Amino acid sequence: MAVPDARRRKVLTVGPDINGLGGISAVLQMYRRNVPGFAFSPTNSRRGTIAGAFVLGATLLKLPFYRLAGYDTVHAHGGSGKSYIRKRIVLGWARRLGFRTVFHCHGGGFAVFAQSRGKERVSRELARYDAVAVLSGGWRRYFAGELGCRSVTVIDNMVELPAVPVERREVPEDEPVRFVFLGKLCRDKGVWDLLDALASERDSLDGRIKVSVGGNGDVDEFCRRTAELGLEGMVEYVGCVYGADKDALLRRCDVMLLPSYIEGMPITLLEAGVYAMPSITTTVGGIPELITDGVQGTLLTPGDVPALAAAIKNYAGDRQLILRQGCAAAEAVRTHLPDAVNAQLYKLYDSLS
Repeated sequence: MAVPDARRRKVLTVGPDINGLGGISAVLQMYRRNVPGFAFSPTNSRRGTIAGAFVLGATLLKLPFYRLAGYDTVHAHGGSGKSYIRKRIVLGWARRLGFRTVFHCHGGGFAVFAQSRGKERVSRELARYDAVAVLSGGWRRYFAGELGCRSVTVIDNMVELPAVPVERREVPEDEPVRFVFLGKLCRDKGVWDLLDALASERDSLDGRIKVSVGGNGDVDEFCRRTAELGLEGMVEYVGCVYGADKDALLRRCDVMLLPSYIEGMPITLLEAGVYAMPSITTTVGGIPELITDGVQGTLLTPGDVPALAAAIKNYAGDRQLILRQGCAAAEAVRTHLPDAVNAQLYKLYDSLS
């Protein structure tokens, strides 16, 4: 897909520490590598609250200078809670300086947040921006219908193809099927349900599968529960993986696990697609718009531990299913590749009056 020779707008992107953990930071890193003319200023710091306050202040101080340099649009990536408040501060100041403003919501829990803050209040706040960007059609319907936003655009989360193409083969019968979970170790990501599901079928799955778990969060609790449930031989904790280590991990695994309670459009599932892996995941956020049950993976109701255990057993016993659904997953993520997402961004920016 061709990229325009010149952009009609100079856009400043703001959001969380671009070198931090989390899905938004991962998206911003891909923007930095793939969006021509990308300019960024952070609104918090991975080094803590005090450092974050200074970083936010510095961005506010820099905004007039970006305006003088010809930047005319501020595109803010955020979620709920404090993230939303920080973006509201930045976008409010940007409006006063004459910028066009875009609030890009990544928060899977935004509906709960809006309810607690007051939907009418949030609706008034969002109405001040020139556009709201969301991650899926379901979120567009929520922001337009429940919050009354007049201009809501779907911008797909971006994902990159691996530098070396992935070539999948059917898992040999004498090898275990390898599952992988990547995400924060907490209740909302469903990792405790995952351990309970594995424990419920420990005897039937022992020796047939291996599960690699990577991410930050409550590592001590994860290790305690793994030992308590007798899963040390089946489950390995690999820490936070990046770059070549993450590439190697995803190449040797066969099925992605993400039994979340709250999501927007998880980068983890997009990464599973570019590595031609099916996913066992849940019907939350924008996930059903990426994965059709039985086509690119298996969709479950959050918290359904028996169904999660049954899905894991199903893939452990059907190597052809893994290969077939992995190919379908690879096809489904093509609309999330850089050229396609850049076209969505240009269309959004060009629409700002």
